[in-house]
Amino acid sequence: MYDPLGIISPVVVSIKVVFQELCEKRVGWDEELKKGERKCWIGWLNNLRSAKEVTVPRCVHHMPQGEVNRFLHGSRHTVL
Repeated sequence: MYDPLGIISPVVVSIKVVFQELCEKRVGWDEELKKGERKCWIGWLNNLRSAKEVTVPRCVHHMPQGEVNRFLHGSRHTVL
């Protein structure tokens, strides 16, 4: 998913965690998901649908001169 500003990263990160867990369990592409895994997948699809509603207004402002600190924060969160 193309999200250069990370606006929908909570939605994207959650499915990456689910995907990683499925890979660790060696679930095949054509295998049917178990009940809990299917619930995670359907929950993610619902979150993705709600992400369509996210809007970010364009903002134009004066850029500060000199050094600017930037931080990237994230956490691993298992969706069940």
